[in-house]
Amino acid sequence: METLKQETSVRLSNGQVMPLVGLGTFQLMDKDAIAQAISKIGYRHIDTAWLYQNEELIGQALAEVCEPKGIIKREELFITTKIWPS
Repeated sequence: METLKQETSVRLSNGQVMPLVGLGTFQLMDKDAIAQAISKIGYRHIDTAWLYQNEELIGQALAEVCEPKGIIKREELFITTKIWPS
């Protein structure tokens, strides 16, 4: 039986390697939970959207965990969003 290799990341055209699994932030309104998901659980891909209305909260959580205040380098994170049709 053939074993399938499961990819966990993808190499982007600029050479960066982005995790395929991201922290979904739909209905996530707890800044501390976001900060813990990044700093303690290890999420490096954060998926958000303007429609969720929590981008400011996500920014506050990122400010807590990223250097110089935190331990994560901003360059380690991938923030993705969605474009909604007008």
